[in-house]
Amino acid sequence: MDEVQYISILVGWGGVMGIWSKFTEQINPGTLYTFALGGKEDLPTYPKARTKSLVNLDFQAGEEEIQNGGQIFGKYCSKCHGGGIIPDLTFSRPEIFESFHQIVGQGSLLGLGMPNYGDKLSENDIDDVKNYILSQAKLKREQLN
Repeated sequence: MDEVQYISILVGWGGVMGIWSKFTEQINPGTLYTFALGGKEDLPTYPKARTKSLVNLDFQAGEEEIQNGGQIFGKYCSKCHGGGIIPDLTFSRPEIFESFHQIVGQGSLLGLGMPNYGDKLSENDIDDVKNYILSQAKLKREQLN
């Protein structure tokens, strides 16, 4: 075009492999790069993802509630929330747990692909799942120390 030759390359990370396996520190959005032969422009940069840390919130739950939460998590949550680009919930920000009932029981994140479980889980069940996740984060922290 206008005596300049271009090469375009579509790049990204996704599909089944991208969802379940993460081989890089950061996954950037899919991008179409177009290079001009002989061009000197720098590649675009992406902001660095914030460093993840295990959530550290107090919770009040007995072993029975945590076990119930673990069973529910295994049935409804674990297939998606095992790492990769679908969040490992033990690394969630505290604000997620402040909105946990809205997210899990009212579908406030439907637009992001998070189902609404309000017709399947009671308020107590949702609390148990939340406390299970917090207990798992605590366990991971203890194993690191």
